[in-house]
Amino acid sequence: MTRRAPRRNHRNARALAAALTTTALLVAAIPGAAADPGTEPDGAAEVTAEQEAAAAEPVAPVEPSVTAVEAEAPTEAQVLDLGPAADGTATTTDTDVVVASSEVTGFATVGVVWEGPSTPDVAVHVRTADADGTWGEWTDLEIEPGPEGGSTGGTAPLVVGDVAHAEAKIEGAEAAGLRDVRLSVIDPGTGAVDARAASTSGPGYSPAGRSAVPAAPADQFTGGPTVLSRADWGADERLATWRPTQGDYKAAVIHHTAGTNDYSAAQVPAILRGIYAYHAQQLGWGDIGYNFLVDKFGRIWEGRVGGIEMETIGAHVSGWNTNSVGVSVLGNYQTATVTNQAVDAIVRLLGWKMSLQGIRANSTVSINGRTINTIVGHRDLAATSCPGASLYNRLGEIRSRVAAEQGRYQHIFGQGTTFLIQGAGAPQVYLVNGTTKYHIKNYNTLTSLSNLGRLLYADLRVTNQLANGPEMRRFVRDDRSGRVAFVDNNLLYHATICEDVRQFGVPCTPEAIPLLAPVEWDRLGQGPRLSRAVTSHSTDRVYFVQDGRKRWVRSWGALERLLGMSPPLTWVSQGALDDLPNGPDIH
Repeated sequence: MTRRAPRRNHRNARALAAALTTTALLVAAIPGAAADPGTEPDGAAEVTAEQEAAAAEPVAPVEPSVTAVEAEAPTEAQVLDLGPAADGTATTTDTDVVVASSEVTGFATVGVVWEGPSTPDVAVHVRTADADGTWGEWTDLEIEPGPEGGSTGGTAPLVVGDVAHAEAKIEGAEAAGLRDVRLSVIDPGTGAVDARAASTSGPGYSPAGRSAVPAAPADQFTGGPTVLSRADWGADERLATWRPTQGDYKAAVIHHTAGTNDYSAAQVPAILRGIYAYHAQQLGWGDIGYNFLVDKFGRIWEGRVGGIEMETIGAHVSGWNTNSVGVSVLGNYQTATVTNQAVDAIVRLLGWKMSLQGIRANSTVSINGRTINTIVGHRDLAATSCPGASLYNRLGEIRSRVAAEQGRYQHIFGQGTTFLIQGAGAPQVYLVNGTTKYHIKNYNTLTSLSNLGRLLYADLRVTNQLANGPEMRRFVRDDRSGRVAFVDNNLLYHATICEDVRQFGVPCTPEAIPLLAPVEWDRLGQGPRLSRAVTSHSTDRVYFVQDGRKRWVRSWGALERLLGMSPPLTWVSQGALDDLPNGPDIH
């Protein structure tokens, strides 16, 4: 897919300016009109005055607790209770079956992990029991290949909720060959975030979004939907050991978590913490795999660390993570009907996110040698039932509605393919090339680079891991040719000799001049040769640049004495002139 370079205008410049001095606001999105009928969620209450007040208070993260029980061959007594194997044959004490059982506390999430092949020839099943000891039916768990290069295998997590016991059995030709097989039980804990999440009043409502804890910004310039932050679901950031890495989004992949559908609004943060702990700690991914999550009440939640406006590589479908954003809906939509509120939330989220990244919702794209829709279900890319029949059957509707929703975001289309980022809650703005960041010290320089994309907000872990390059002082270098140019108003004024660069106050060395990638260089227009005689349309003065200062040349004759007959002039913005300190006049 070809991405268009964004058109720039004064509105974008104002957005860039405000980004240097203001905190992005959460803006509730206009809900899309519901299409096909779905179910309506239970568990959402009206907002009380006490909850409104509580929303203004920052809250602490919640640390989940993990119980890992090693699996082993079943005893004779267990064989009688385990029931038939997946192929209908009787379970035996032979080594083709291993089992594990554990007590469960909290609104729990469970899964089975092992060391060895990520996709072995085994079948994994889990069942749960209530406090009275009555066991439910076995639930099949899908094998989770996970991100590329992972060493730990396991199943997808299963949110089981409030139960007393959980039991797993692993059967198949390779069951005995797996090492360190264990049933992982996650108690997500409880915290103030759970009470704050108890009330919703329709799509986009976010009492937590008004807290003093920085929420994920879908800001006033993009008009994006409310996205509740990791802080809003109580993420313990000590578990996030993965270093955020950026990809190149070309598509969106829809998932479901396949856990319980019987959850309240207040239990959603616990579900997210359980999945997070399982992905981050038990599977060893270092963070939650999904970029975004949606609950049945129509709320959108920030998933993987990196910043919701960025193209952060997730861990949601092996082999496709670099080029896709992963959105998962809480619940099992193979066994239940997805709610209209959840579908509406997907439409709001992808209408904004795909526009920001320059992806047409009703198009196709080539990835990994395959042509796919730009909005697909997990099952389109892997052998899985995810995202469940109910949700999968609405993907055609979702594509059409997201395409219509994108009409609201033409002013930001493609601007998420940016090279300008700001760490959330930090004042510094950077130009980024690969793994190197260049500090942009002022607004005038920033607006001169607006063709490089809209300023995006990234998690501080993204900016902190980038290497520091030289400060961005308007001079840039082409990564292909090594040419050096002065940047102003998105134009490149080429410096033909090093002396001109030095006289503008910048050392003429590779170490002192930021390097632009080819795509960055090509987004900027080609201006004339740089002259040391500069002026602006907002002044009748001509200046001569010397030793990093601008000197007012009082007469044309004086200018000719400096630069010869018919001296060339470089017309720059008033901001570029203002950035140069004044030197003594030249008479």
